[in-house]
Amino acid sequence: MVAVSTHPIGVIVNSDSHIHYWCQAYGPHEIAVPPSPQDYAFGQFVQTALPAVEGVAPGERLIGVIYDTVLVNPAFGALGPRLSTSDEQRAVFSPDYLTERATLLKILALGTMDAAGSRVVHGVPALALELGAVVAPLADAGVRAFHIFADHAAPGGDKPYLHMGYLPQMISERSPLLQQAALHVLDRLRRLLPEHERLLGVVQRNLAWKLSVETTG
Repeated sequence: MVAVSTHPIGVIVNSDSHIHYWCQAYGPHEIAVPPSPQDYAFGQFVQTALPAVEGVAPGERLIGVIYDTVLVNPAFGALGPRLSTSDEQRAVFSPDYLTERATLLKILALGTMDAAGSRVVHGVPALALELGAVVAPLADAGVRAFHIFADHAAPGGDKPYLHMGYLPQMISERSPLLQQAALHVLDRLRRLLPEHERLLGVVQRNLAWKLSVETTG
């Protein structure tokens, strides 16, 4: 599995609802370390700071997952000759063209987590993100903290336990891509949490069977 960076990948530019967001990925020369395609791959966990308001702990973040990518190309469908053809030429003759191109990422909110990873909530966050909020990949340690609860409550009691409270929301969405993203998430967690590989494998196989049955009618 290729490692991803923890550098910012883009900013929030739009939303479809309280839990569906659009992130515009940084392009070349926009930040010191531009993101690679692997950093915003399908099924990647991401994090974004929540608004700094009363009741929100410093460093509390919204945790989400990337489930779609849209490429915006202002030249698509345009006819006629162009003065410049390569990116190097466009940078000289048509700099506005380069800034108009964009990679947009669709993100589903899964829950929230504090800076220490000790307070995790799965489900619909109370607060919405702000426009311009910076999005970054969630490192493996953060992914583990988001899924392993140790709250001395059921079902684990004194033992840490695996929790995926957002999964029903993902698989109930009408978007086929979100359901496929759920399979990607389960596959990644199987590799990242080997102590729960058996349980995750059962859930993944059951979900894959369910989706295949629904697809074939």
